[in-house]
Amino acid sequence: MKCPLEFDQSAELVIGYGARTLDPDATAVFERHIGCCPACSEAAALQKAVWAALDHWREVSVSPDFDQRLFQRISKMERQWPRALFP
Repeated sequence: MKCPLEFDQSAELVIGYGARTLDPDATAVFERHIGCCPACSEAAALQKAVWAALDHWREVSVSPDFDQRLFQRISKMERQWPRALFP
């Protein structure tokens, strides 16, 4: 197997491996590859760590008017941008 980190599709492969969404054949091939490729082994380990952290993530409740306050704040900042860019 050529190193997938050398190709544009590498992110899909590494993320799919970490998310456990690859088909069994692709998983087996990639696992053989990471056994001899330190770069892919590290990428796979980091991706697994991300998914493990997401498994422990708990949703935080927000106030009912959160969106309204957020968009008001963004609007206020947008009005200030021209002055910040061109004093």
